[in-house]
Amino acid sequence: MRPTGGLFMVLLLVVGCASAPPPPPQPPLDPQLAELTQWLKLDAEQQKKTRELLDQLADRDTRLREKWERQHRVRQEEWLASRSVFLQDFIAILTEDQKRLLAPTNLKMQMKSRTPRPSS
Repeated sequence: MRPTGGLFMVLLLVVGCASAPPPPPQPPLDPQLAELTQWLKLDAEQQKKTRELLDQLADRDTRLREKWERQHRVRQEEWLASRSVFLQDFIAILTEDQKRLLAPTNLKMQMKSRTPRPSS
């Protein structure tokens, strides 16, 4: 092969690689993160931040479980406050379109938590 032919092949390879779209982000391994990513179409940066928020939620829940084991009780408000912190921080990283997708589900969860329980 002539030297210019080899150069031409290398040039084609470089141009072909340069014009290829970037690969899509790898799906997250965490089932919660994967579900949120699929549902709300989270980008890579949102996935990273959501992972941090889920880790913080897990840490708070662990502390509440430890408190339960020590004191044998945890108020329901403490669990709800932990979830509320996550939800507030999570909503802050979403786009307007993503917030619109989340709003009906969020409203249903709020209404469900306010439903009075039957007395026994």
